[in-house]
Amino acid sequence: MTDICKEYAVALFELAGEKGGRGELMDALSFIEGIFDVTPGLSGFLRSPAIPLSRRTDTVKEAFGDSVPETAVNFLCLLCEKGQTDLFRDAVGEYAKLYEESVRRSRAVVTSAVELTDAEKERLAEALTKKSGTDRVDVEYVIDPDIIGGVIVETGGEVMDGSVRGRLNSIKKGLENE
Repeated sequence: MTDICKEYAVALFELAGEKGGRGELMDALSFIEGIFDVTPGLSGFLRSPAIPLSRRTDTVKEAFGDSVPETAVNFLCLLCEKGQTDLFRDAVGEYAKLYEESVRRSRAVVTSAVELTDAEKERLAEALTKKSGTDRVDVEYVIDPDIIGGVIVETGGEVMDGSVRGRLNSIKKGLENE
């Protein structure tokens, strides 16, 4: 993550705070990020020096002007002007961290070999909430049969590997070092 992404995120966060719409801006940035996901050529179009800047910014305004706050549209236009649309996702990620911190929320990704039951998910979310010190943890559950069993939890830049695959790899490394 570059410092410029953090600077963009802080500026957006402060601007949204002045306007009282941090959550609304978070939703808008996520919406635009989703559009980038389903429109793979959009990022290249917005970044292309072969396309006049006015056409690129007009396209942003036409595509998003009626559906997201002006701050989000202006931010994307600024990235077009600076030739930095490739930084959009990272800047949104940094903004999300600031926003989640402000509302005392955090995120976690839990990878398991099989689908967890609702009761297991609830217990895990409660434990992660206590550990994080936040009011709520939004958990994304991923299934990866390759981990064999157990879970891997990624939260706040930390990875806790309680998988069978992780334990086997640890044993393997121990044997190689002997």
